[in-house]
Amino acid sequence: MVYAVIALVGVAIGWLFASYQHAQQKAEQLAEREEMSRS
Repeated sequence: MVYAVIALVGVAIGWLFASYQHAQQKAEQLAEREEMSRS
């Protein structure tokens, strides 16, 4: 039972970390596009 909880928490943290990184990459791409369209 304890191991199941630990596994779930580990998966949740990994998923949050992955989605956070993905959002950061998207934000960087958007910023690059804005700079290109400005110049």
